[in-house]
Amino acid sequence: MEARRATDDRGVTVTASHDGYVERFGLVHERALTLSPDGRTLSGVDLFRAVEGRTIEGDPKVAVRFHLHPSVRASQRQDGQGVVLQLPSGVGWTLASPCFSVTLEESVYLASAHGARRSEQAVIHATARGAPSIAWTLERLPGEPAPKRRMPVAEEFDALPL
Repeated sequence: MEARRATDDRGVTVTASHDGYVERFGLVHERALTLSPDGRTLSGVDLFRAVEGRTIEGDPKVAVRFHLHPSVRASQRQDGQGVVLQLPSGVGWTLASPCFSVTLEESVYLASAHGARRSEQAVIHATARGAPSIAWTLERLPGEPAPKRRMPVAEEFDALPL
């Protein structure tokens, strides 16, 4: 696994990759996340690439999944390229992909003290050869106030006991 971080006028970008799909599919999955300076947009790109020296056999199906908390209400956008998310507070967000359909599917929420709960997930389906790069955005709906929380700095956290 590799990870790197960069800051520029578009915001903060974290890029990480893993090789969990190498043995079965010969693929490395890399994700780049960019948070805008105002905190209103999280842009992502998921990249599926062949391991150096190997070719992708066939055209493996890939899915980028966004598991939603059970209290988040989700509805499909009319254009099929996104979903609108409404938080319990009433704040709205949209998750969209400019080149792919975004669908809603059933999921299970396992972090509840009361056991598993039914939930939903937003999913972008593609194939590794047909779409080695999948771009998406999670954006606060227009008219919604900007987030009020400021990002903490490292000095504000207690040191971890080692």
